[in-house]
Amino acid sequence: MLESKKGFTFIELIIVLIVVAILAVVAVPRIMDIGGMRLDTAMDKVAADIKYGREFAMNHNQRTRITFDAGAESYRIDAFNTQTSAWDFIQDPTTRADFQVFLDQGSYVGVGIESALFDGLSAVEFNSYGAPFTSGGALAAAGIVTISNIAGDQSSVNVAPVTGRIEIVR
Repeated sequence: MLESKKGFTFIELIIVLIVVAILAVVAVPRIMDIGGMRLDTAMDKVAADIKYGREFAMNHNQRTRITFDAGAESYRIDAFNTQTSAWDFIQDPTTRADFQVFLDQGSYVGVGIESALFDGLSAVEFNSYGAPFTSGGALAAAGIVTISNIAGDQSSVNVAPVTGRIEIVR
């Protein structure tokens, strides 16, 4: 009686090696570009938060302001309180805490704010119509927030004057 030996044939072994090689060719460049993925994620977050600040102003009929601090790699969103004549944090809808975001930590390690310029200032405001302003008046030129990663890659979020349209430029 013949015993059957269990194991892989040479052909099966070659097929497995080919599949592993194909997976490696596809996966390794993606793993190596983790900084690019973090930059994209940060850009999406910054753009979404600026949009949120703009929509908050329109929905609550209340002036809002997004202030960027490149030195601290952070930004915050405030609303103008007409009763106290002061800027107060708005609440982050996901955390229920003050709306302040810090880059270069957690999911954003290695990604930071290169610059944020809105007519020479580091903050942009939105009125109840969603129009962008600075403390000096209506936004005259496109506001630009530039984000970079440790590899030196940069992307920006642009805020259009008059309309407040927000666009990511990769």
